[in-house]
Amino acid sequence: MKVCILSSSFPRFEGDSAGPFVHALAQQLVKQGIGVQVVAPHEYGCKRAETWDNVDIYRFPYFYPLKYQRLCYGSGILKNIGQEPWVLLQLPPLVLGEVLFTLWILKKRHFDVLHAHWSLPQGLTGVVCKRLFGIPLVVTIHGSDVFGLKHAWLKKANEGVMKYADACTVNSNATERFVAEASQRRDI
Repeated sequence: MKVCILSSSFPRFEGDSAGPFVHALAQQLVKQGIGVQVVAPHEYGCKRAETWDNVDIYRFPYFYPLKYQRLCYGSGILKNIGQEPWVLLQLPPLVLGEVLFTLWILKKRHFDVLHAHWSLPQGLTGVVCKRLFGIPLVVTIHGSDVFGLKHAWLKKANEGVMKYADACTVNSNATERFVAEASQRRDI
């Protein structure tokens, strides 16, 4: 079995505080004999492709010059936008870059499951890929992706991702209640 994990946060170096739980999950899957590839945003100074603990990691650039990529790491997407509002301009190229890069990866390799961490934007990328390649989609909702997004169109996008996913996992009881209510899912 092969799993492609989509995440906007993945460790950039050993001991990094960005998404260590995603790396830990990938390591556990590998220990069970599952092939894992991670697609995550690039950070200036990081390698674009490398392997850690038998987990293949692909980082896609989303803004040029690369040293000005500011959206994904540090404090996280929502806080980064709050601290430096101009980085909101990096959101469209992030989403487009993630979709195109993931489609490219999926065209080159076969995967049995897509696992998107955060409903937006990774879940949205997962939905596009699921529709084009017919790959089952699991979306993990972490909370900030549903509680932190207040605009009506973002709520609708979240609901669509949650409804279209083959399975949703959550990080807490509060997130589970929210996802069940927003998506009318009972299998969370």
